[in-house]
Amino acid sequence: RPGIIRDLSEILADHGISIDAVLQLPDQDKHNLPFVITLEPCREADLRHALEHMSTLEFMVEPPLALAIEHGV
Repeated sequence: RPGIIRDLSEILADHGISIDAVLQLPDQDKHNLPFVITLEPCREADLRHALEHMSTLEFMVEPPLALAIEHGV
């Protein structure tokens, strides 16, 4: 449905978290489209609270998953 990324970005903004990029690959099943949101560096506690809020949204098929990105030296 329209507005999913808006809803998620509002939650992130409410927790002081900025989006770096969004990736959603096309698929024929429009009712179950996974996508990836890459974030700017943020506090883990802020992200945890945002994920808890996201998991309550009615369109979520699975709980949101956070994976840390480590940059090489």
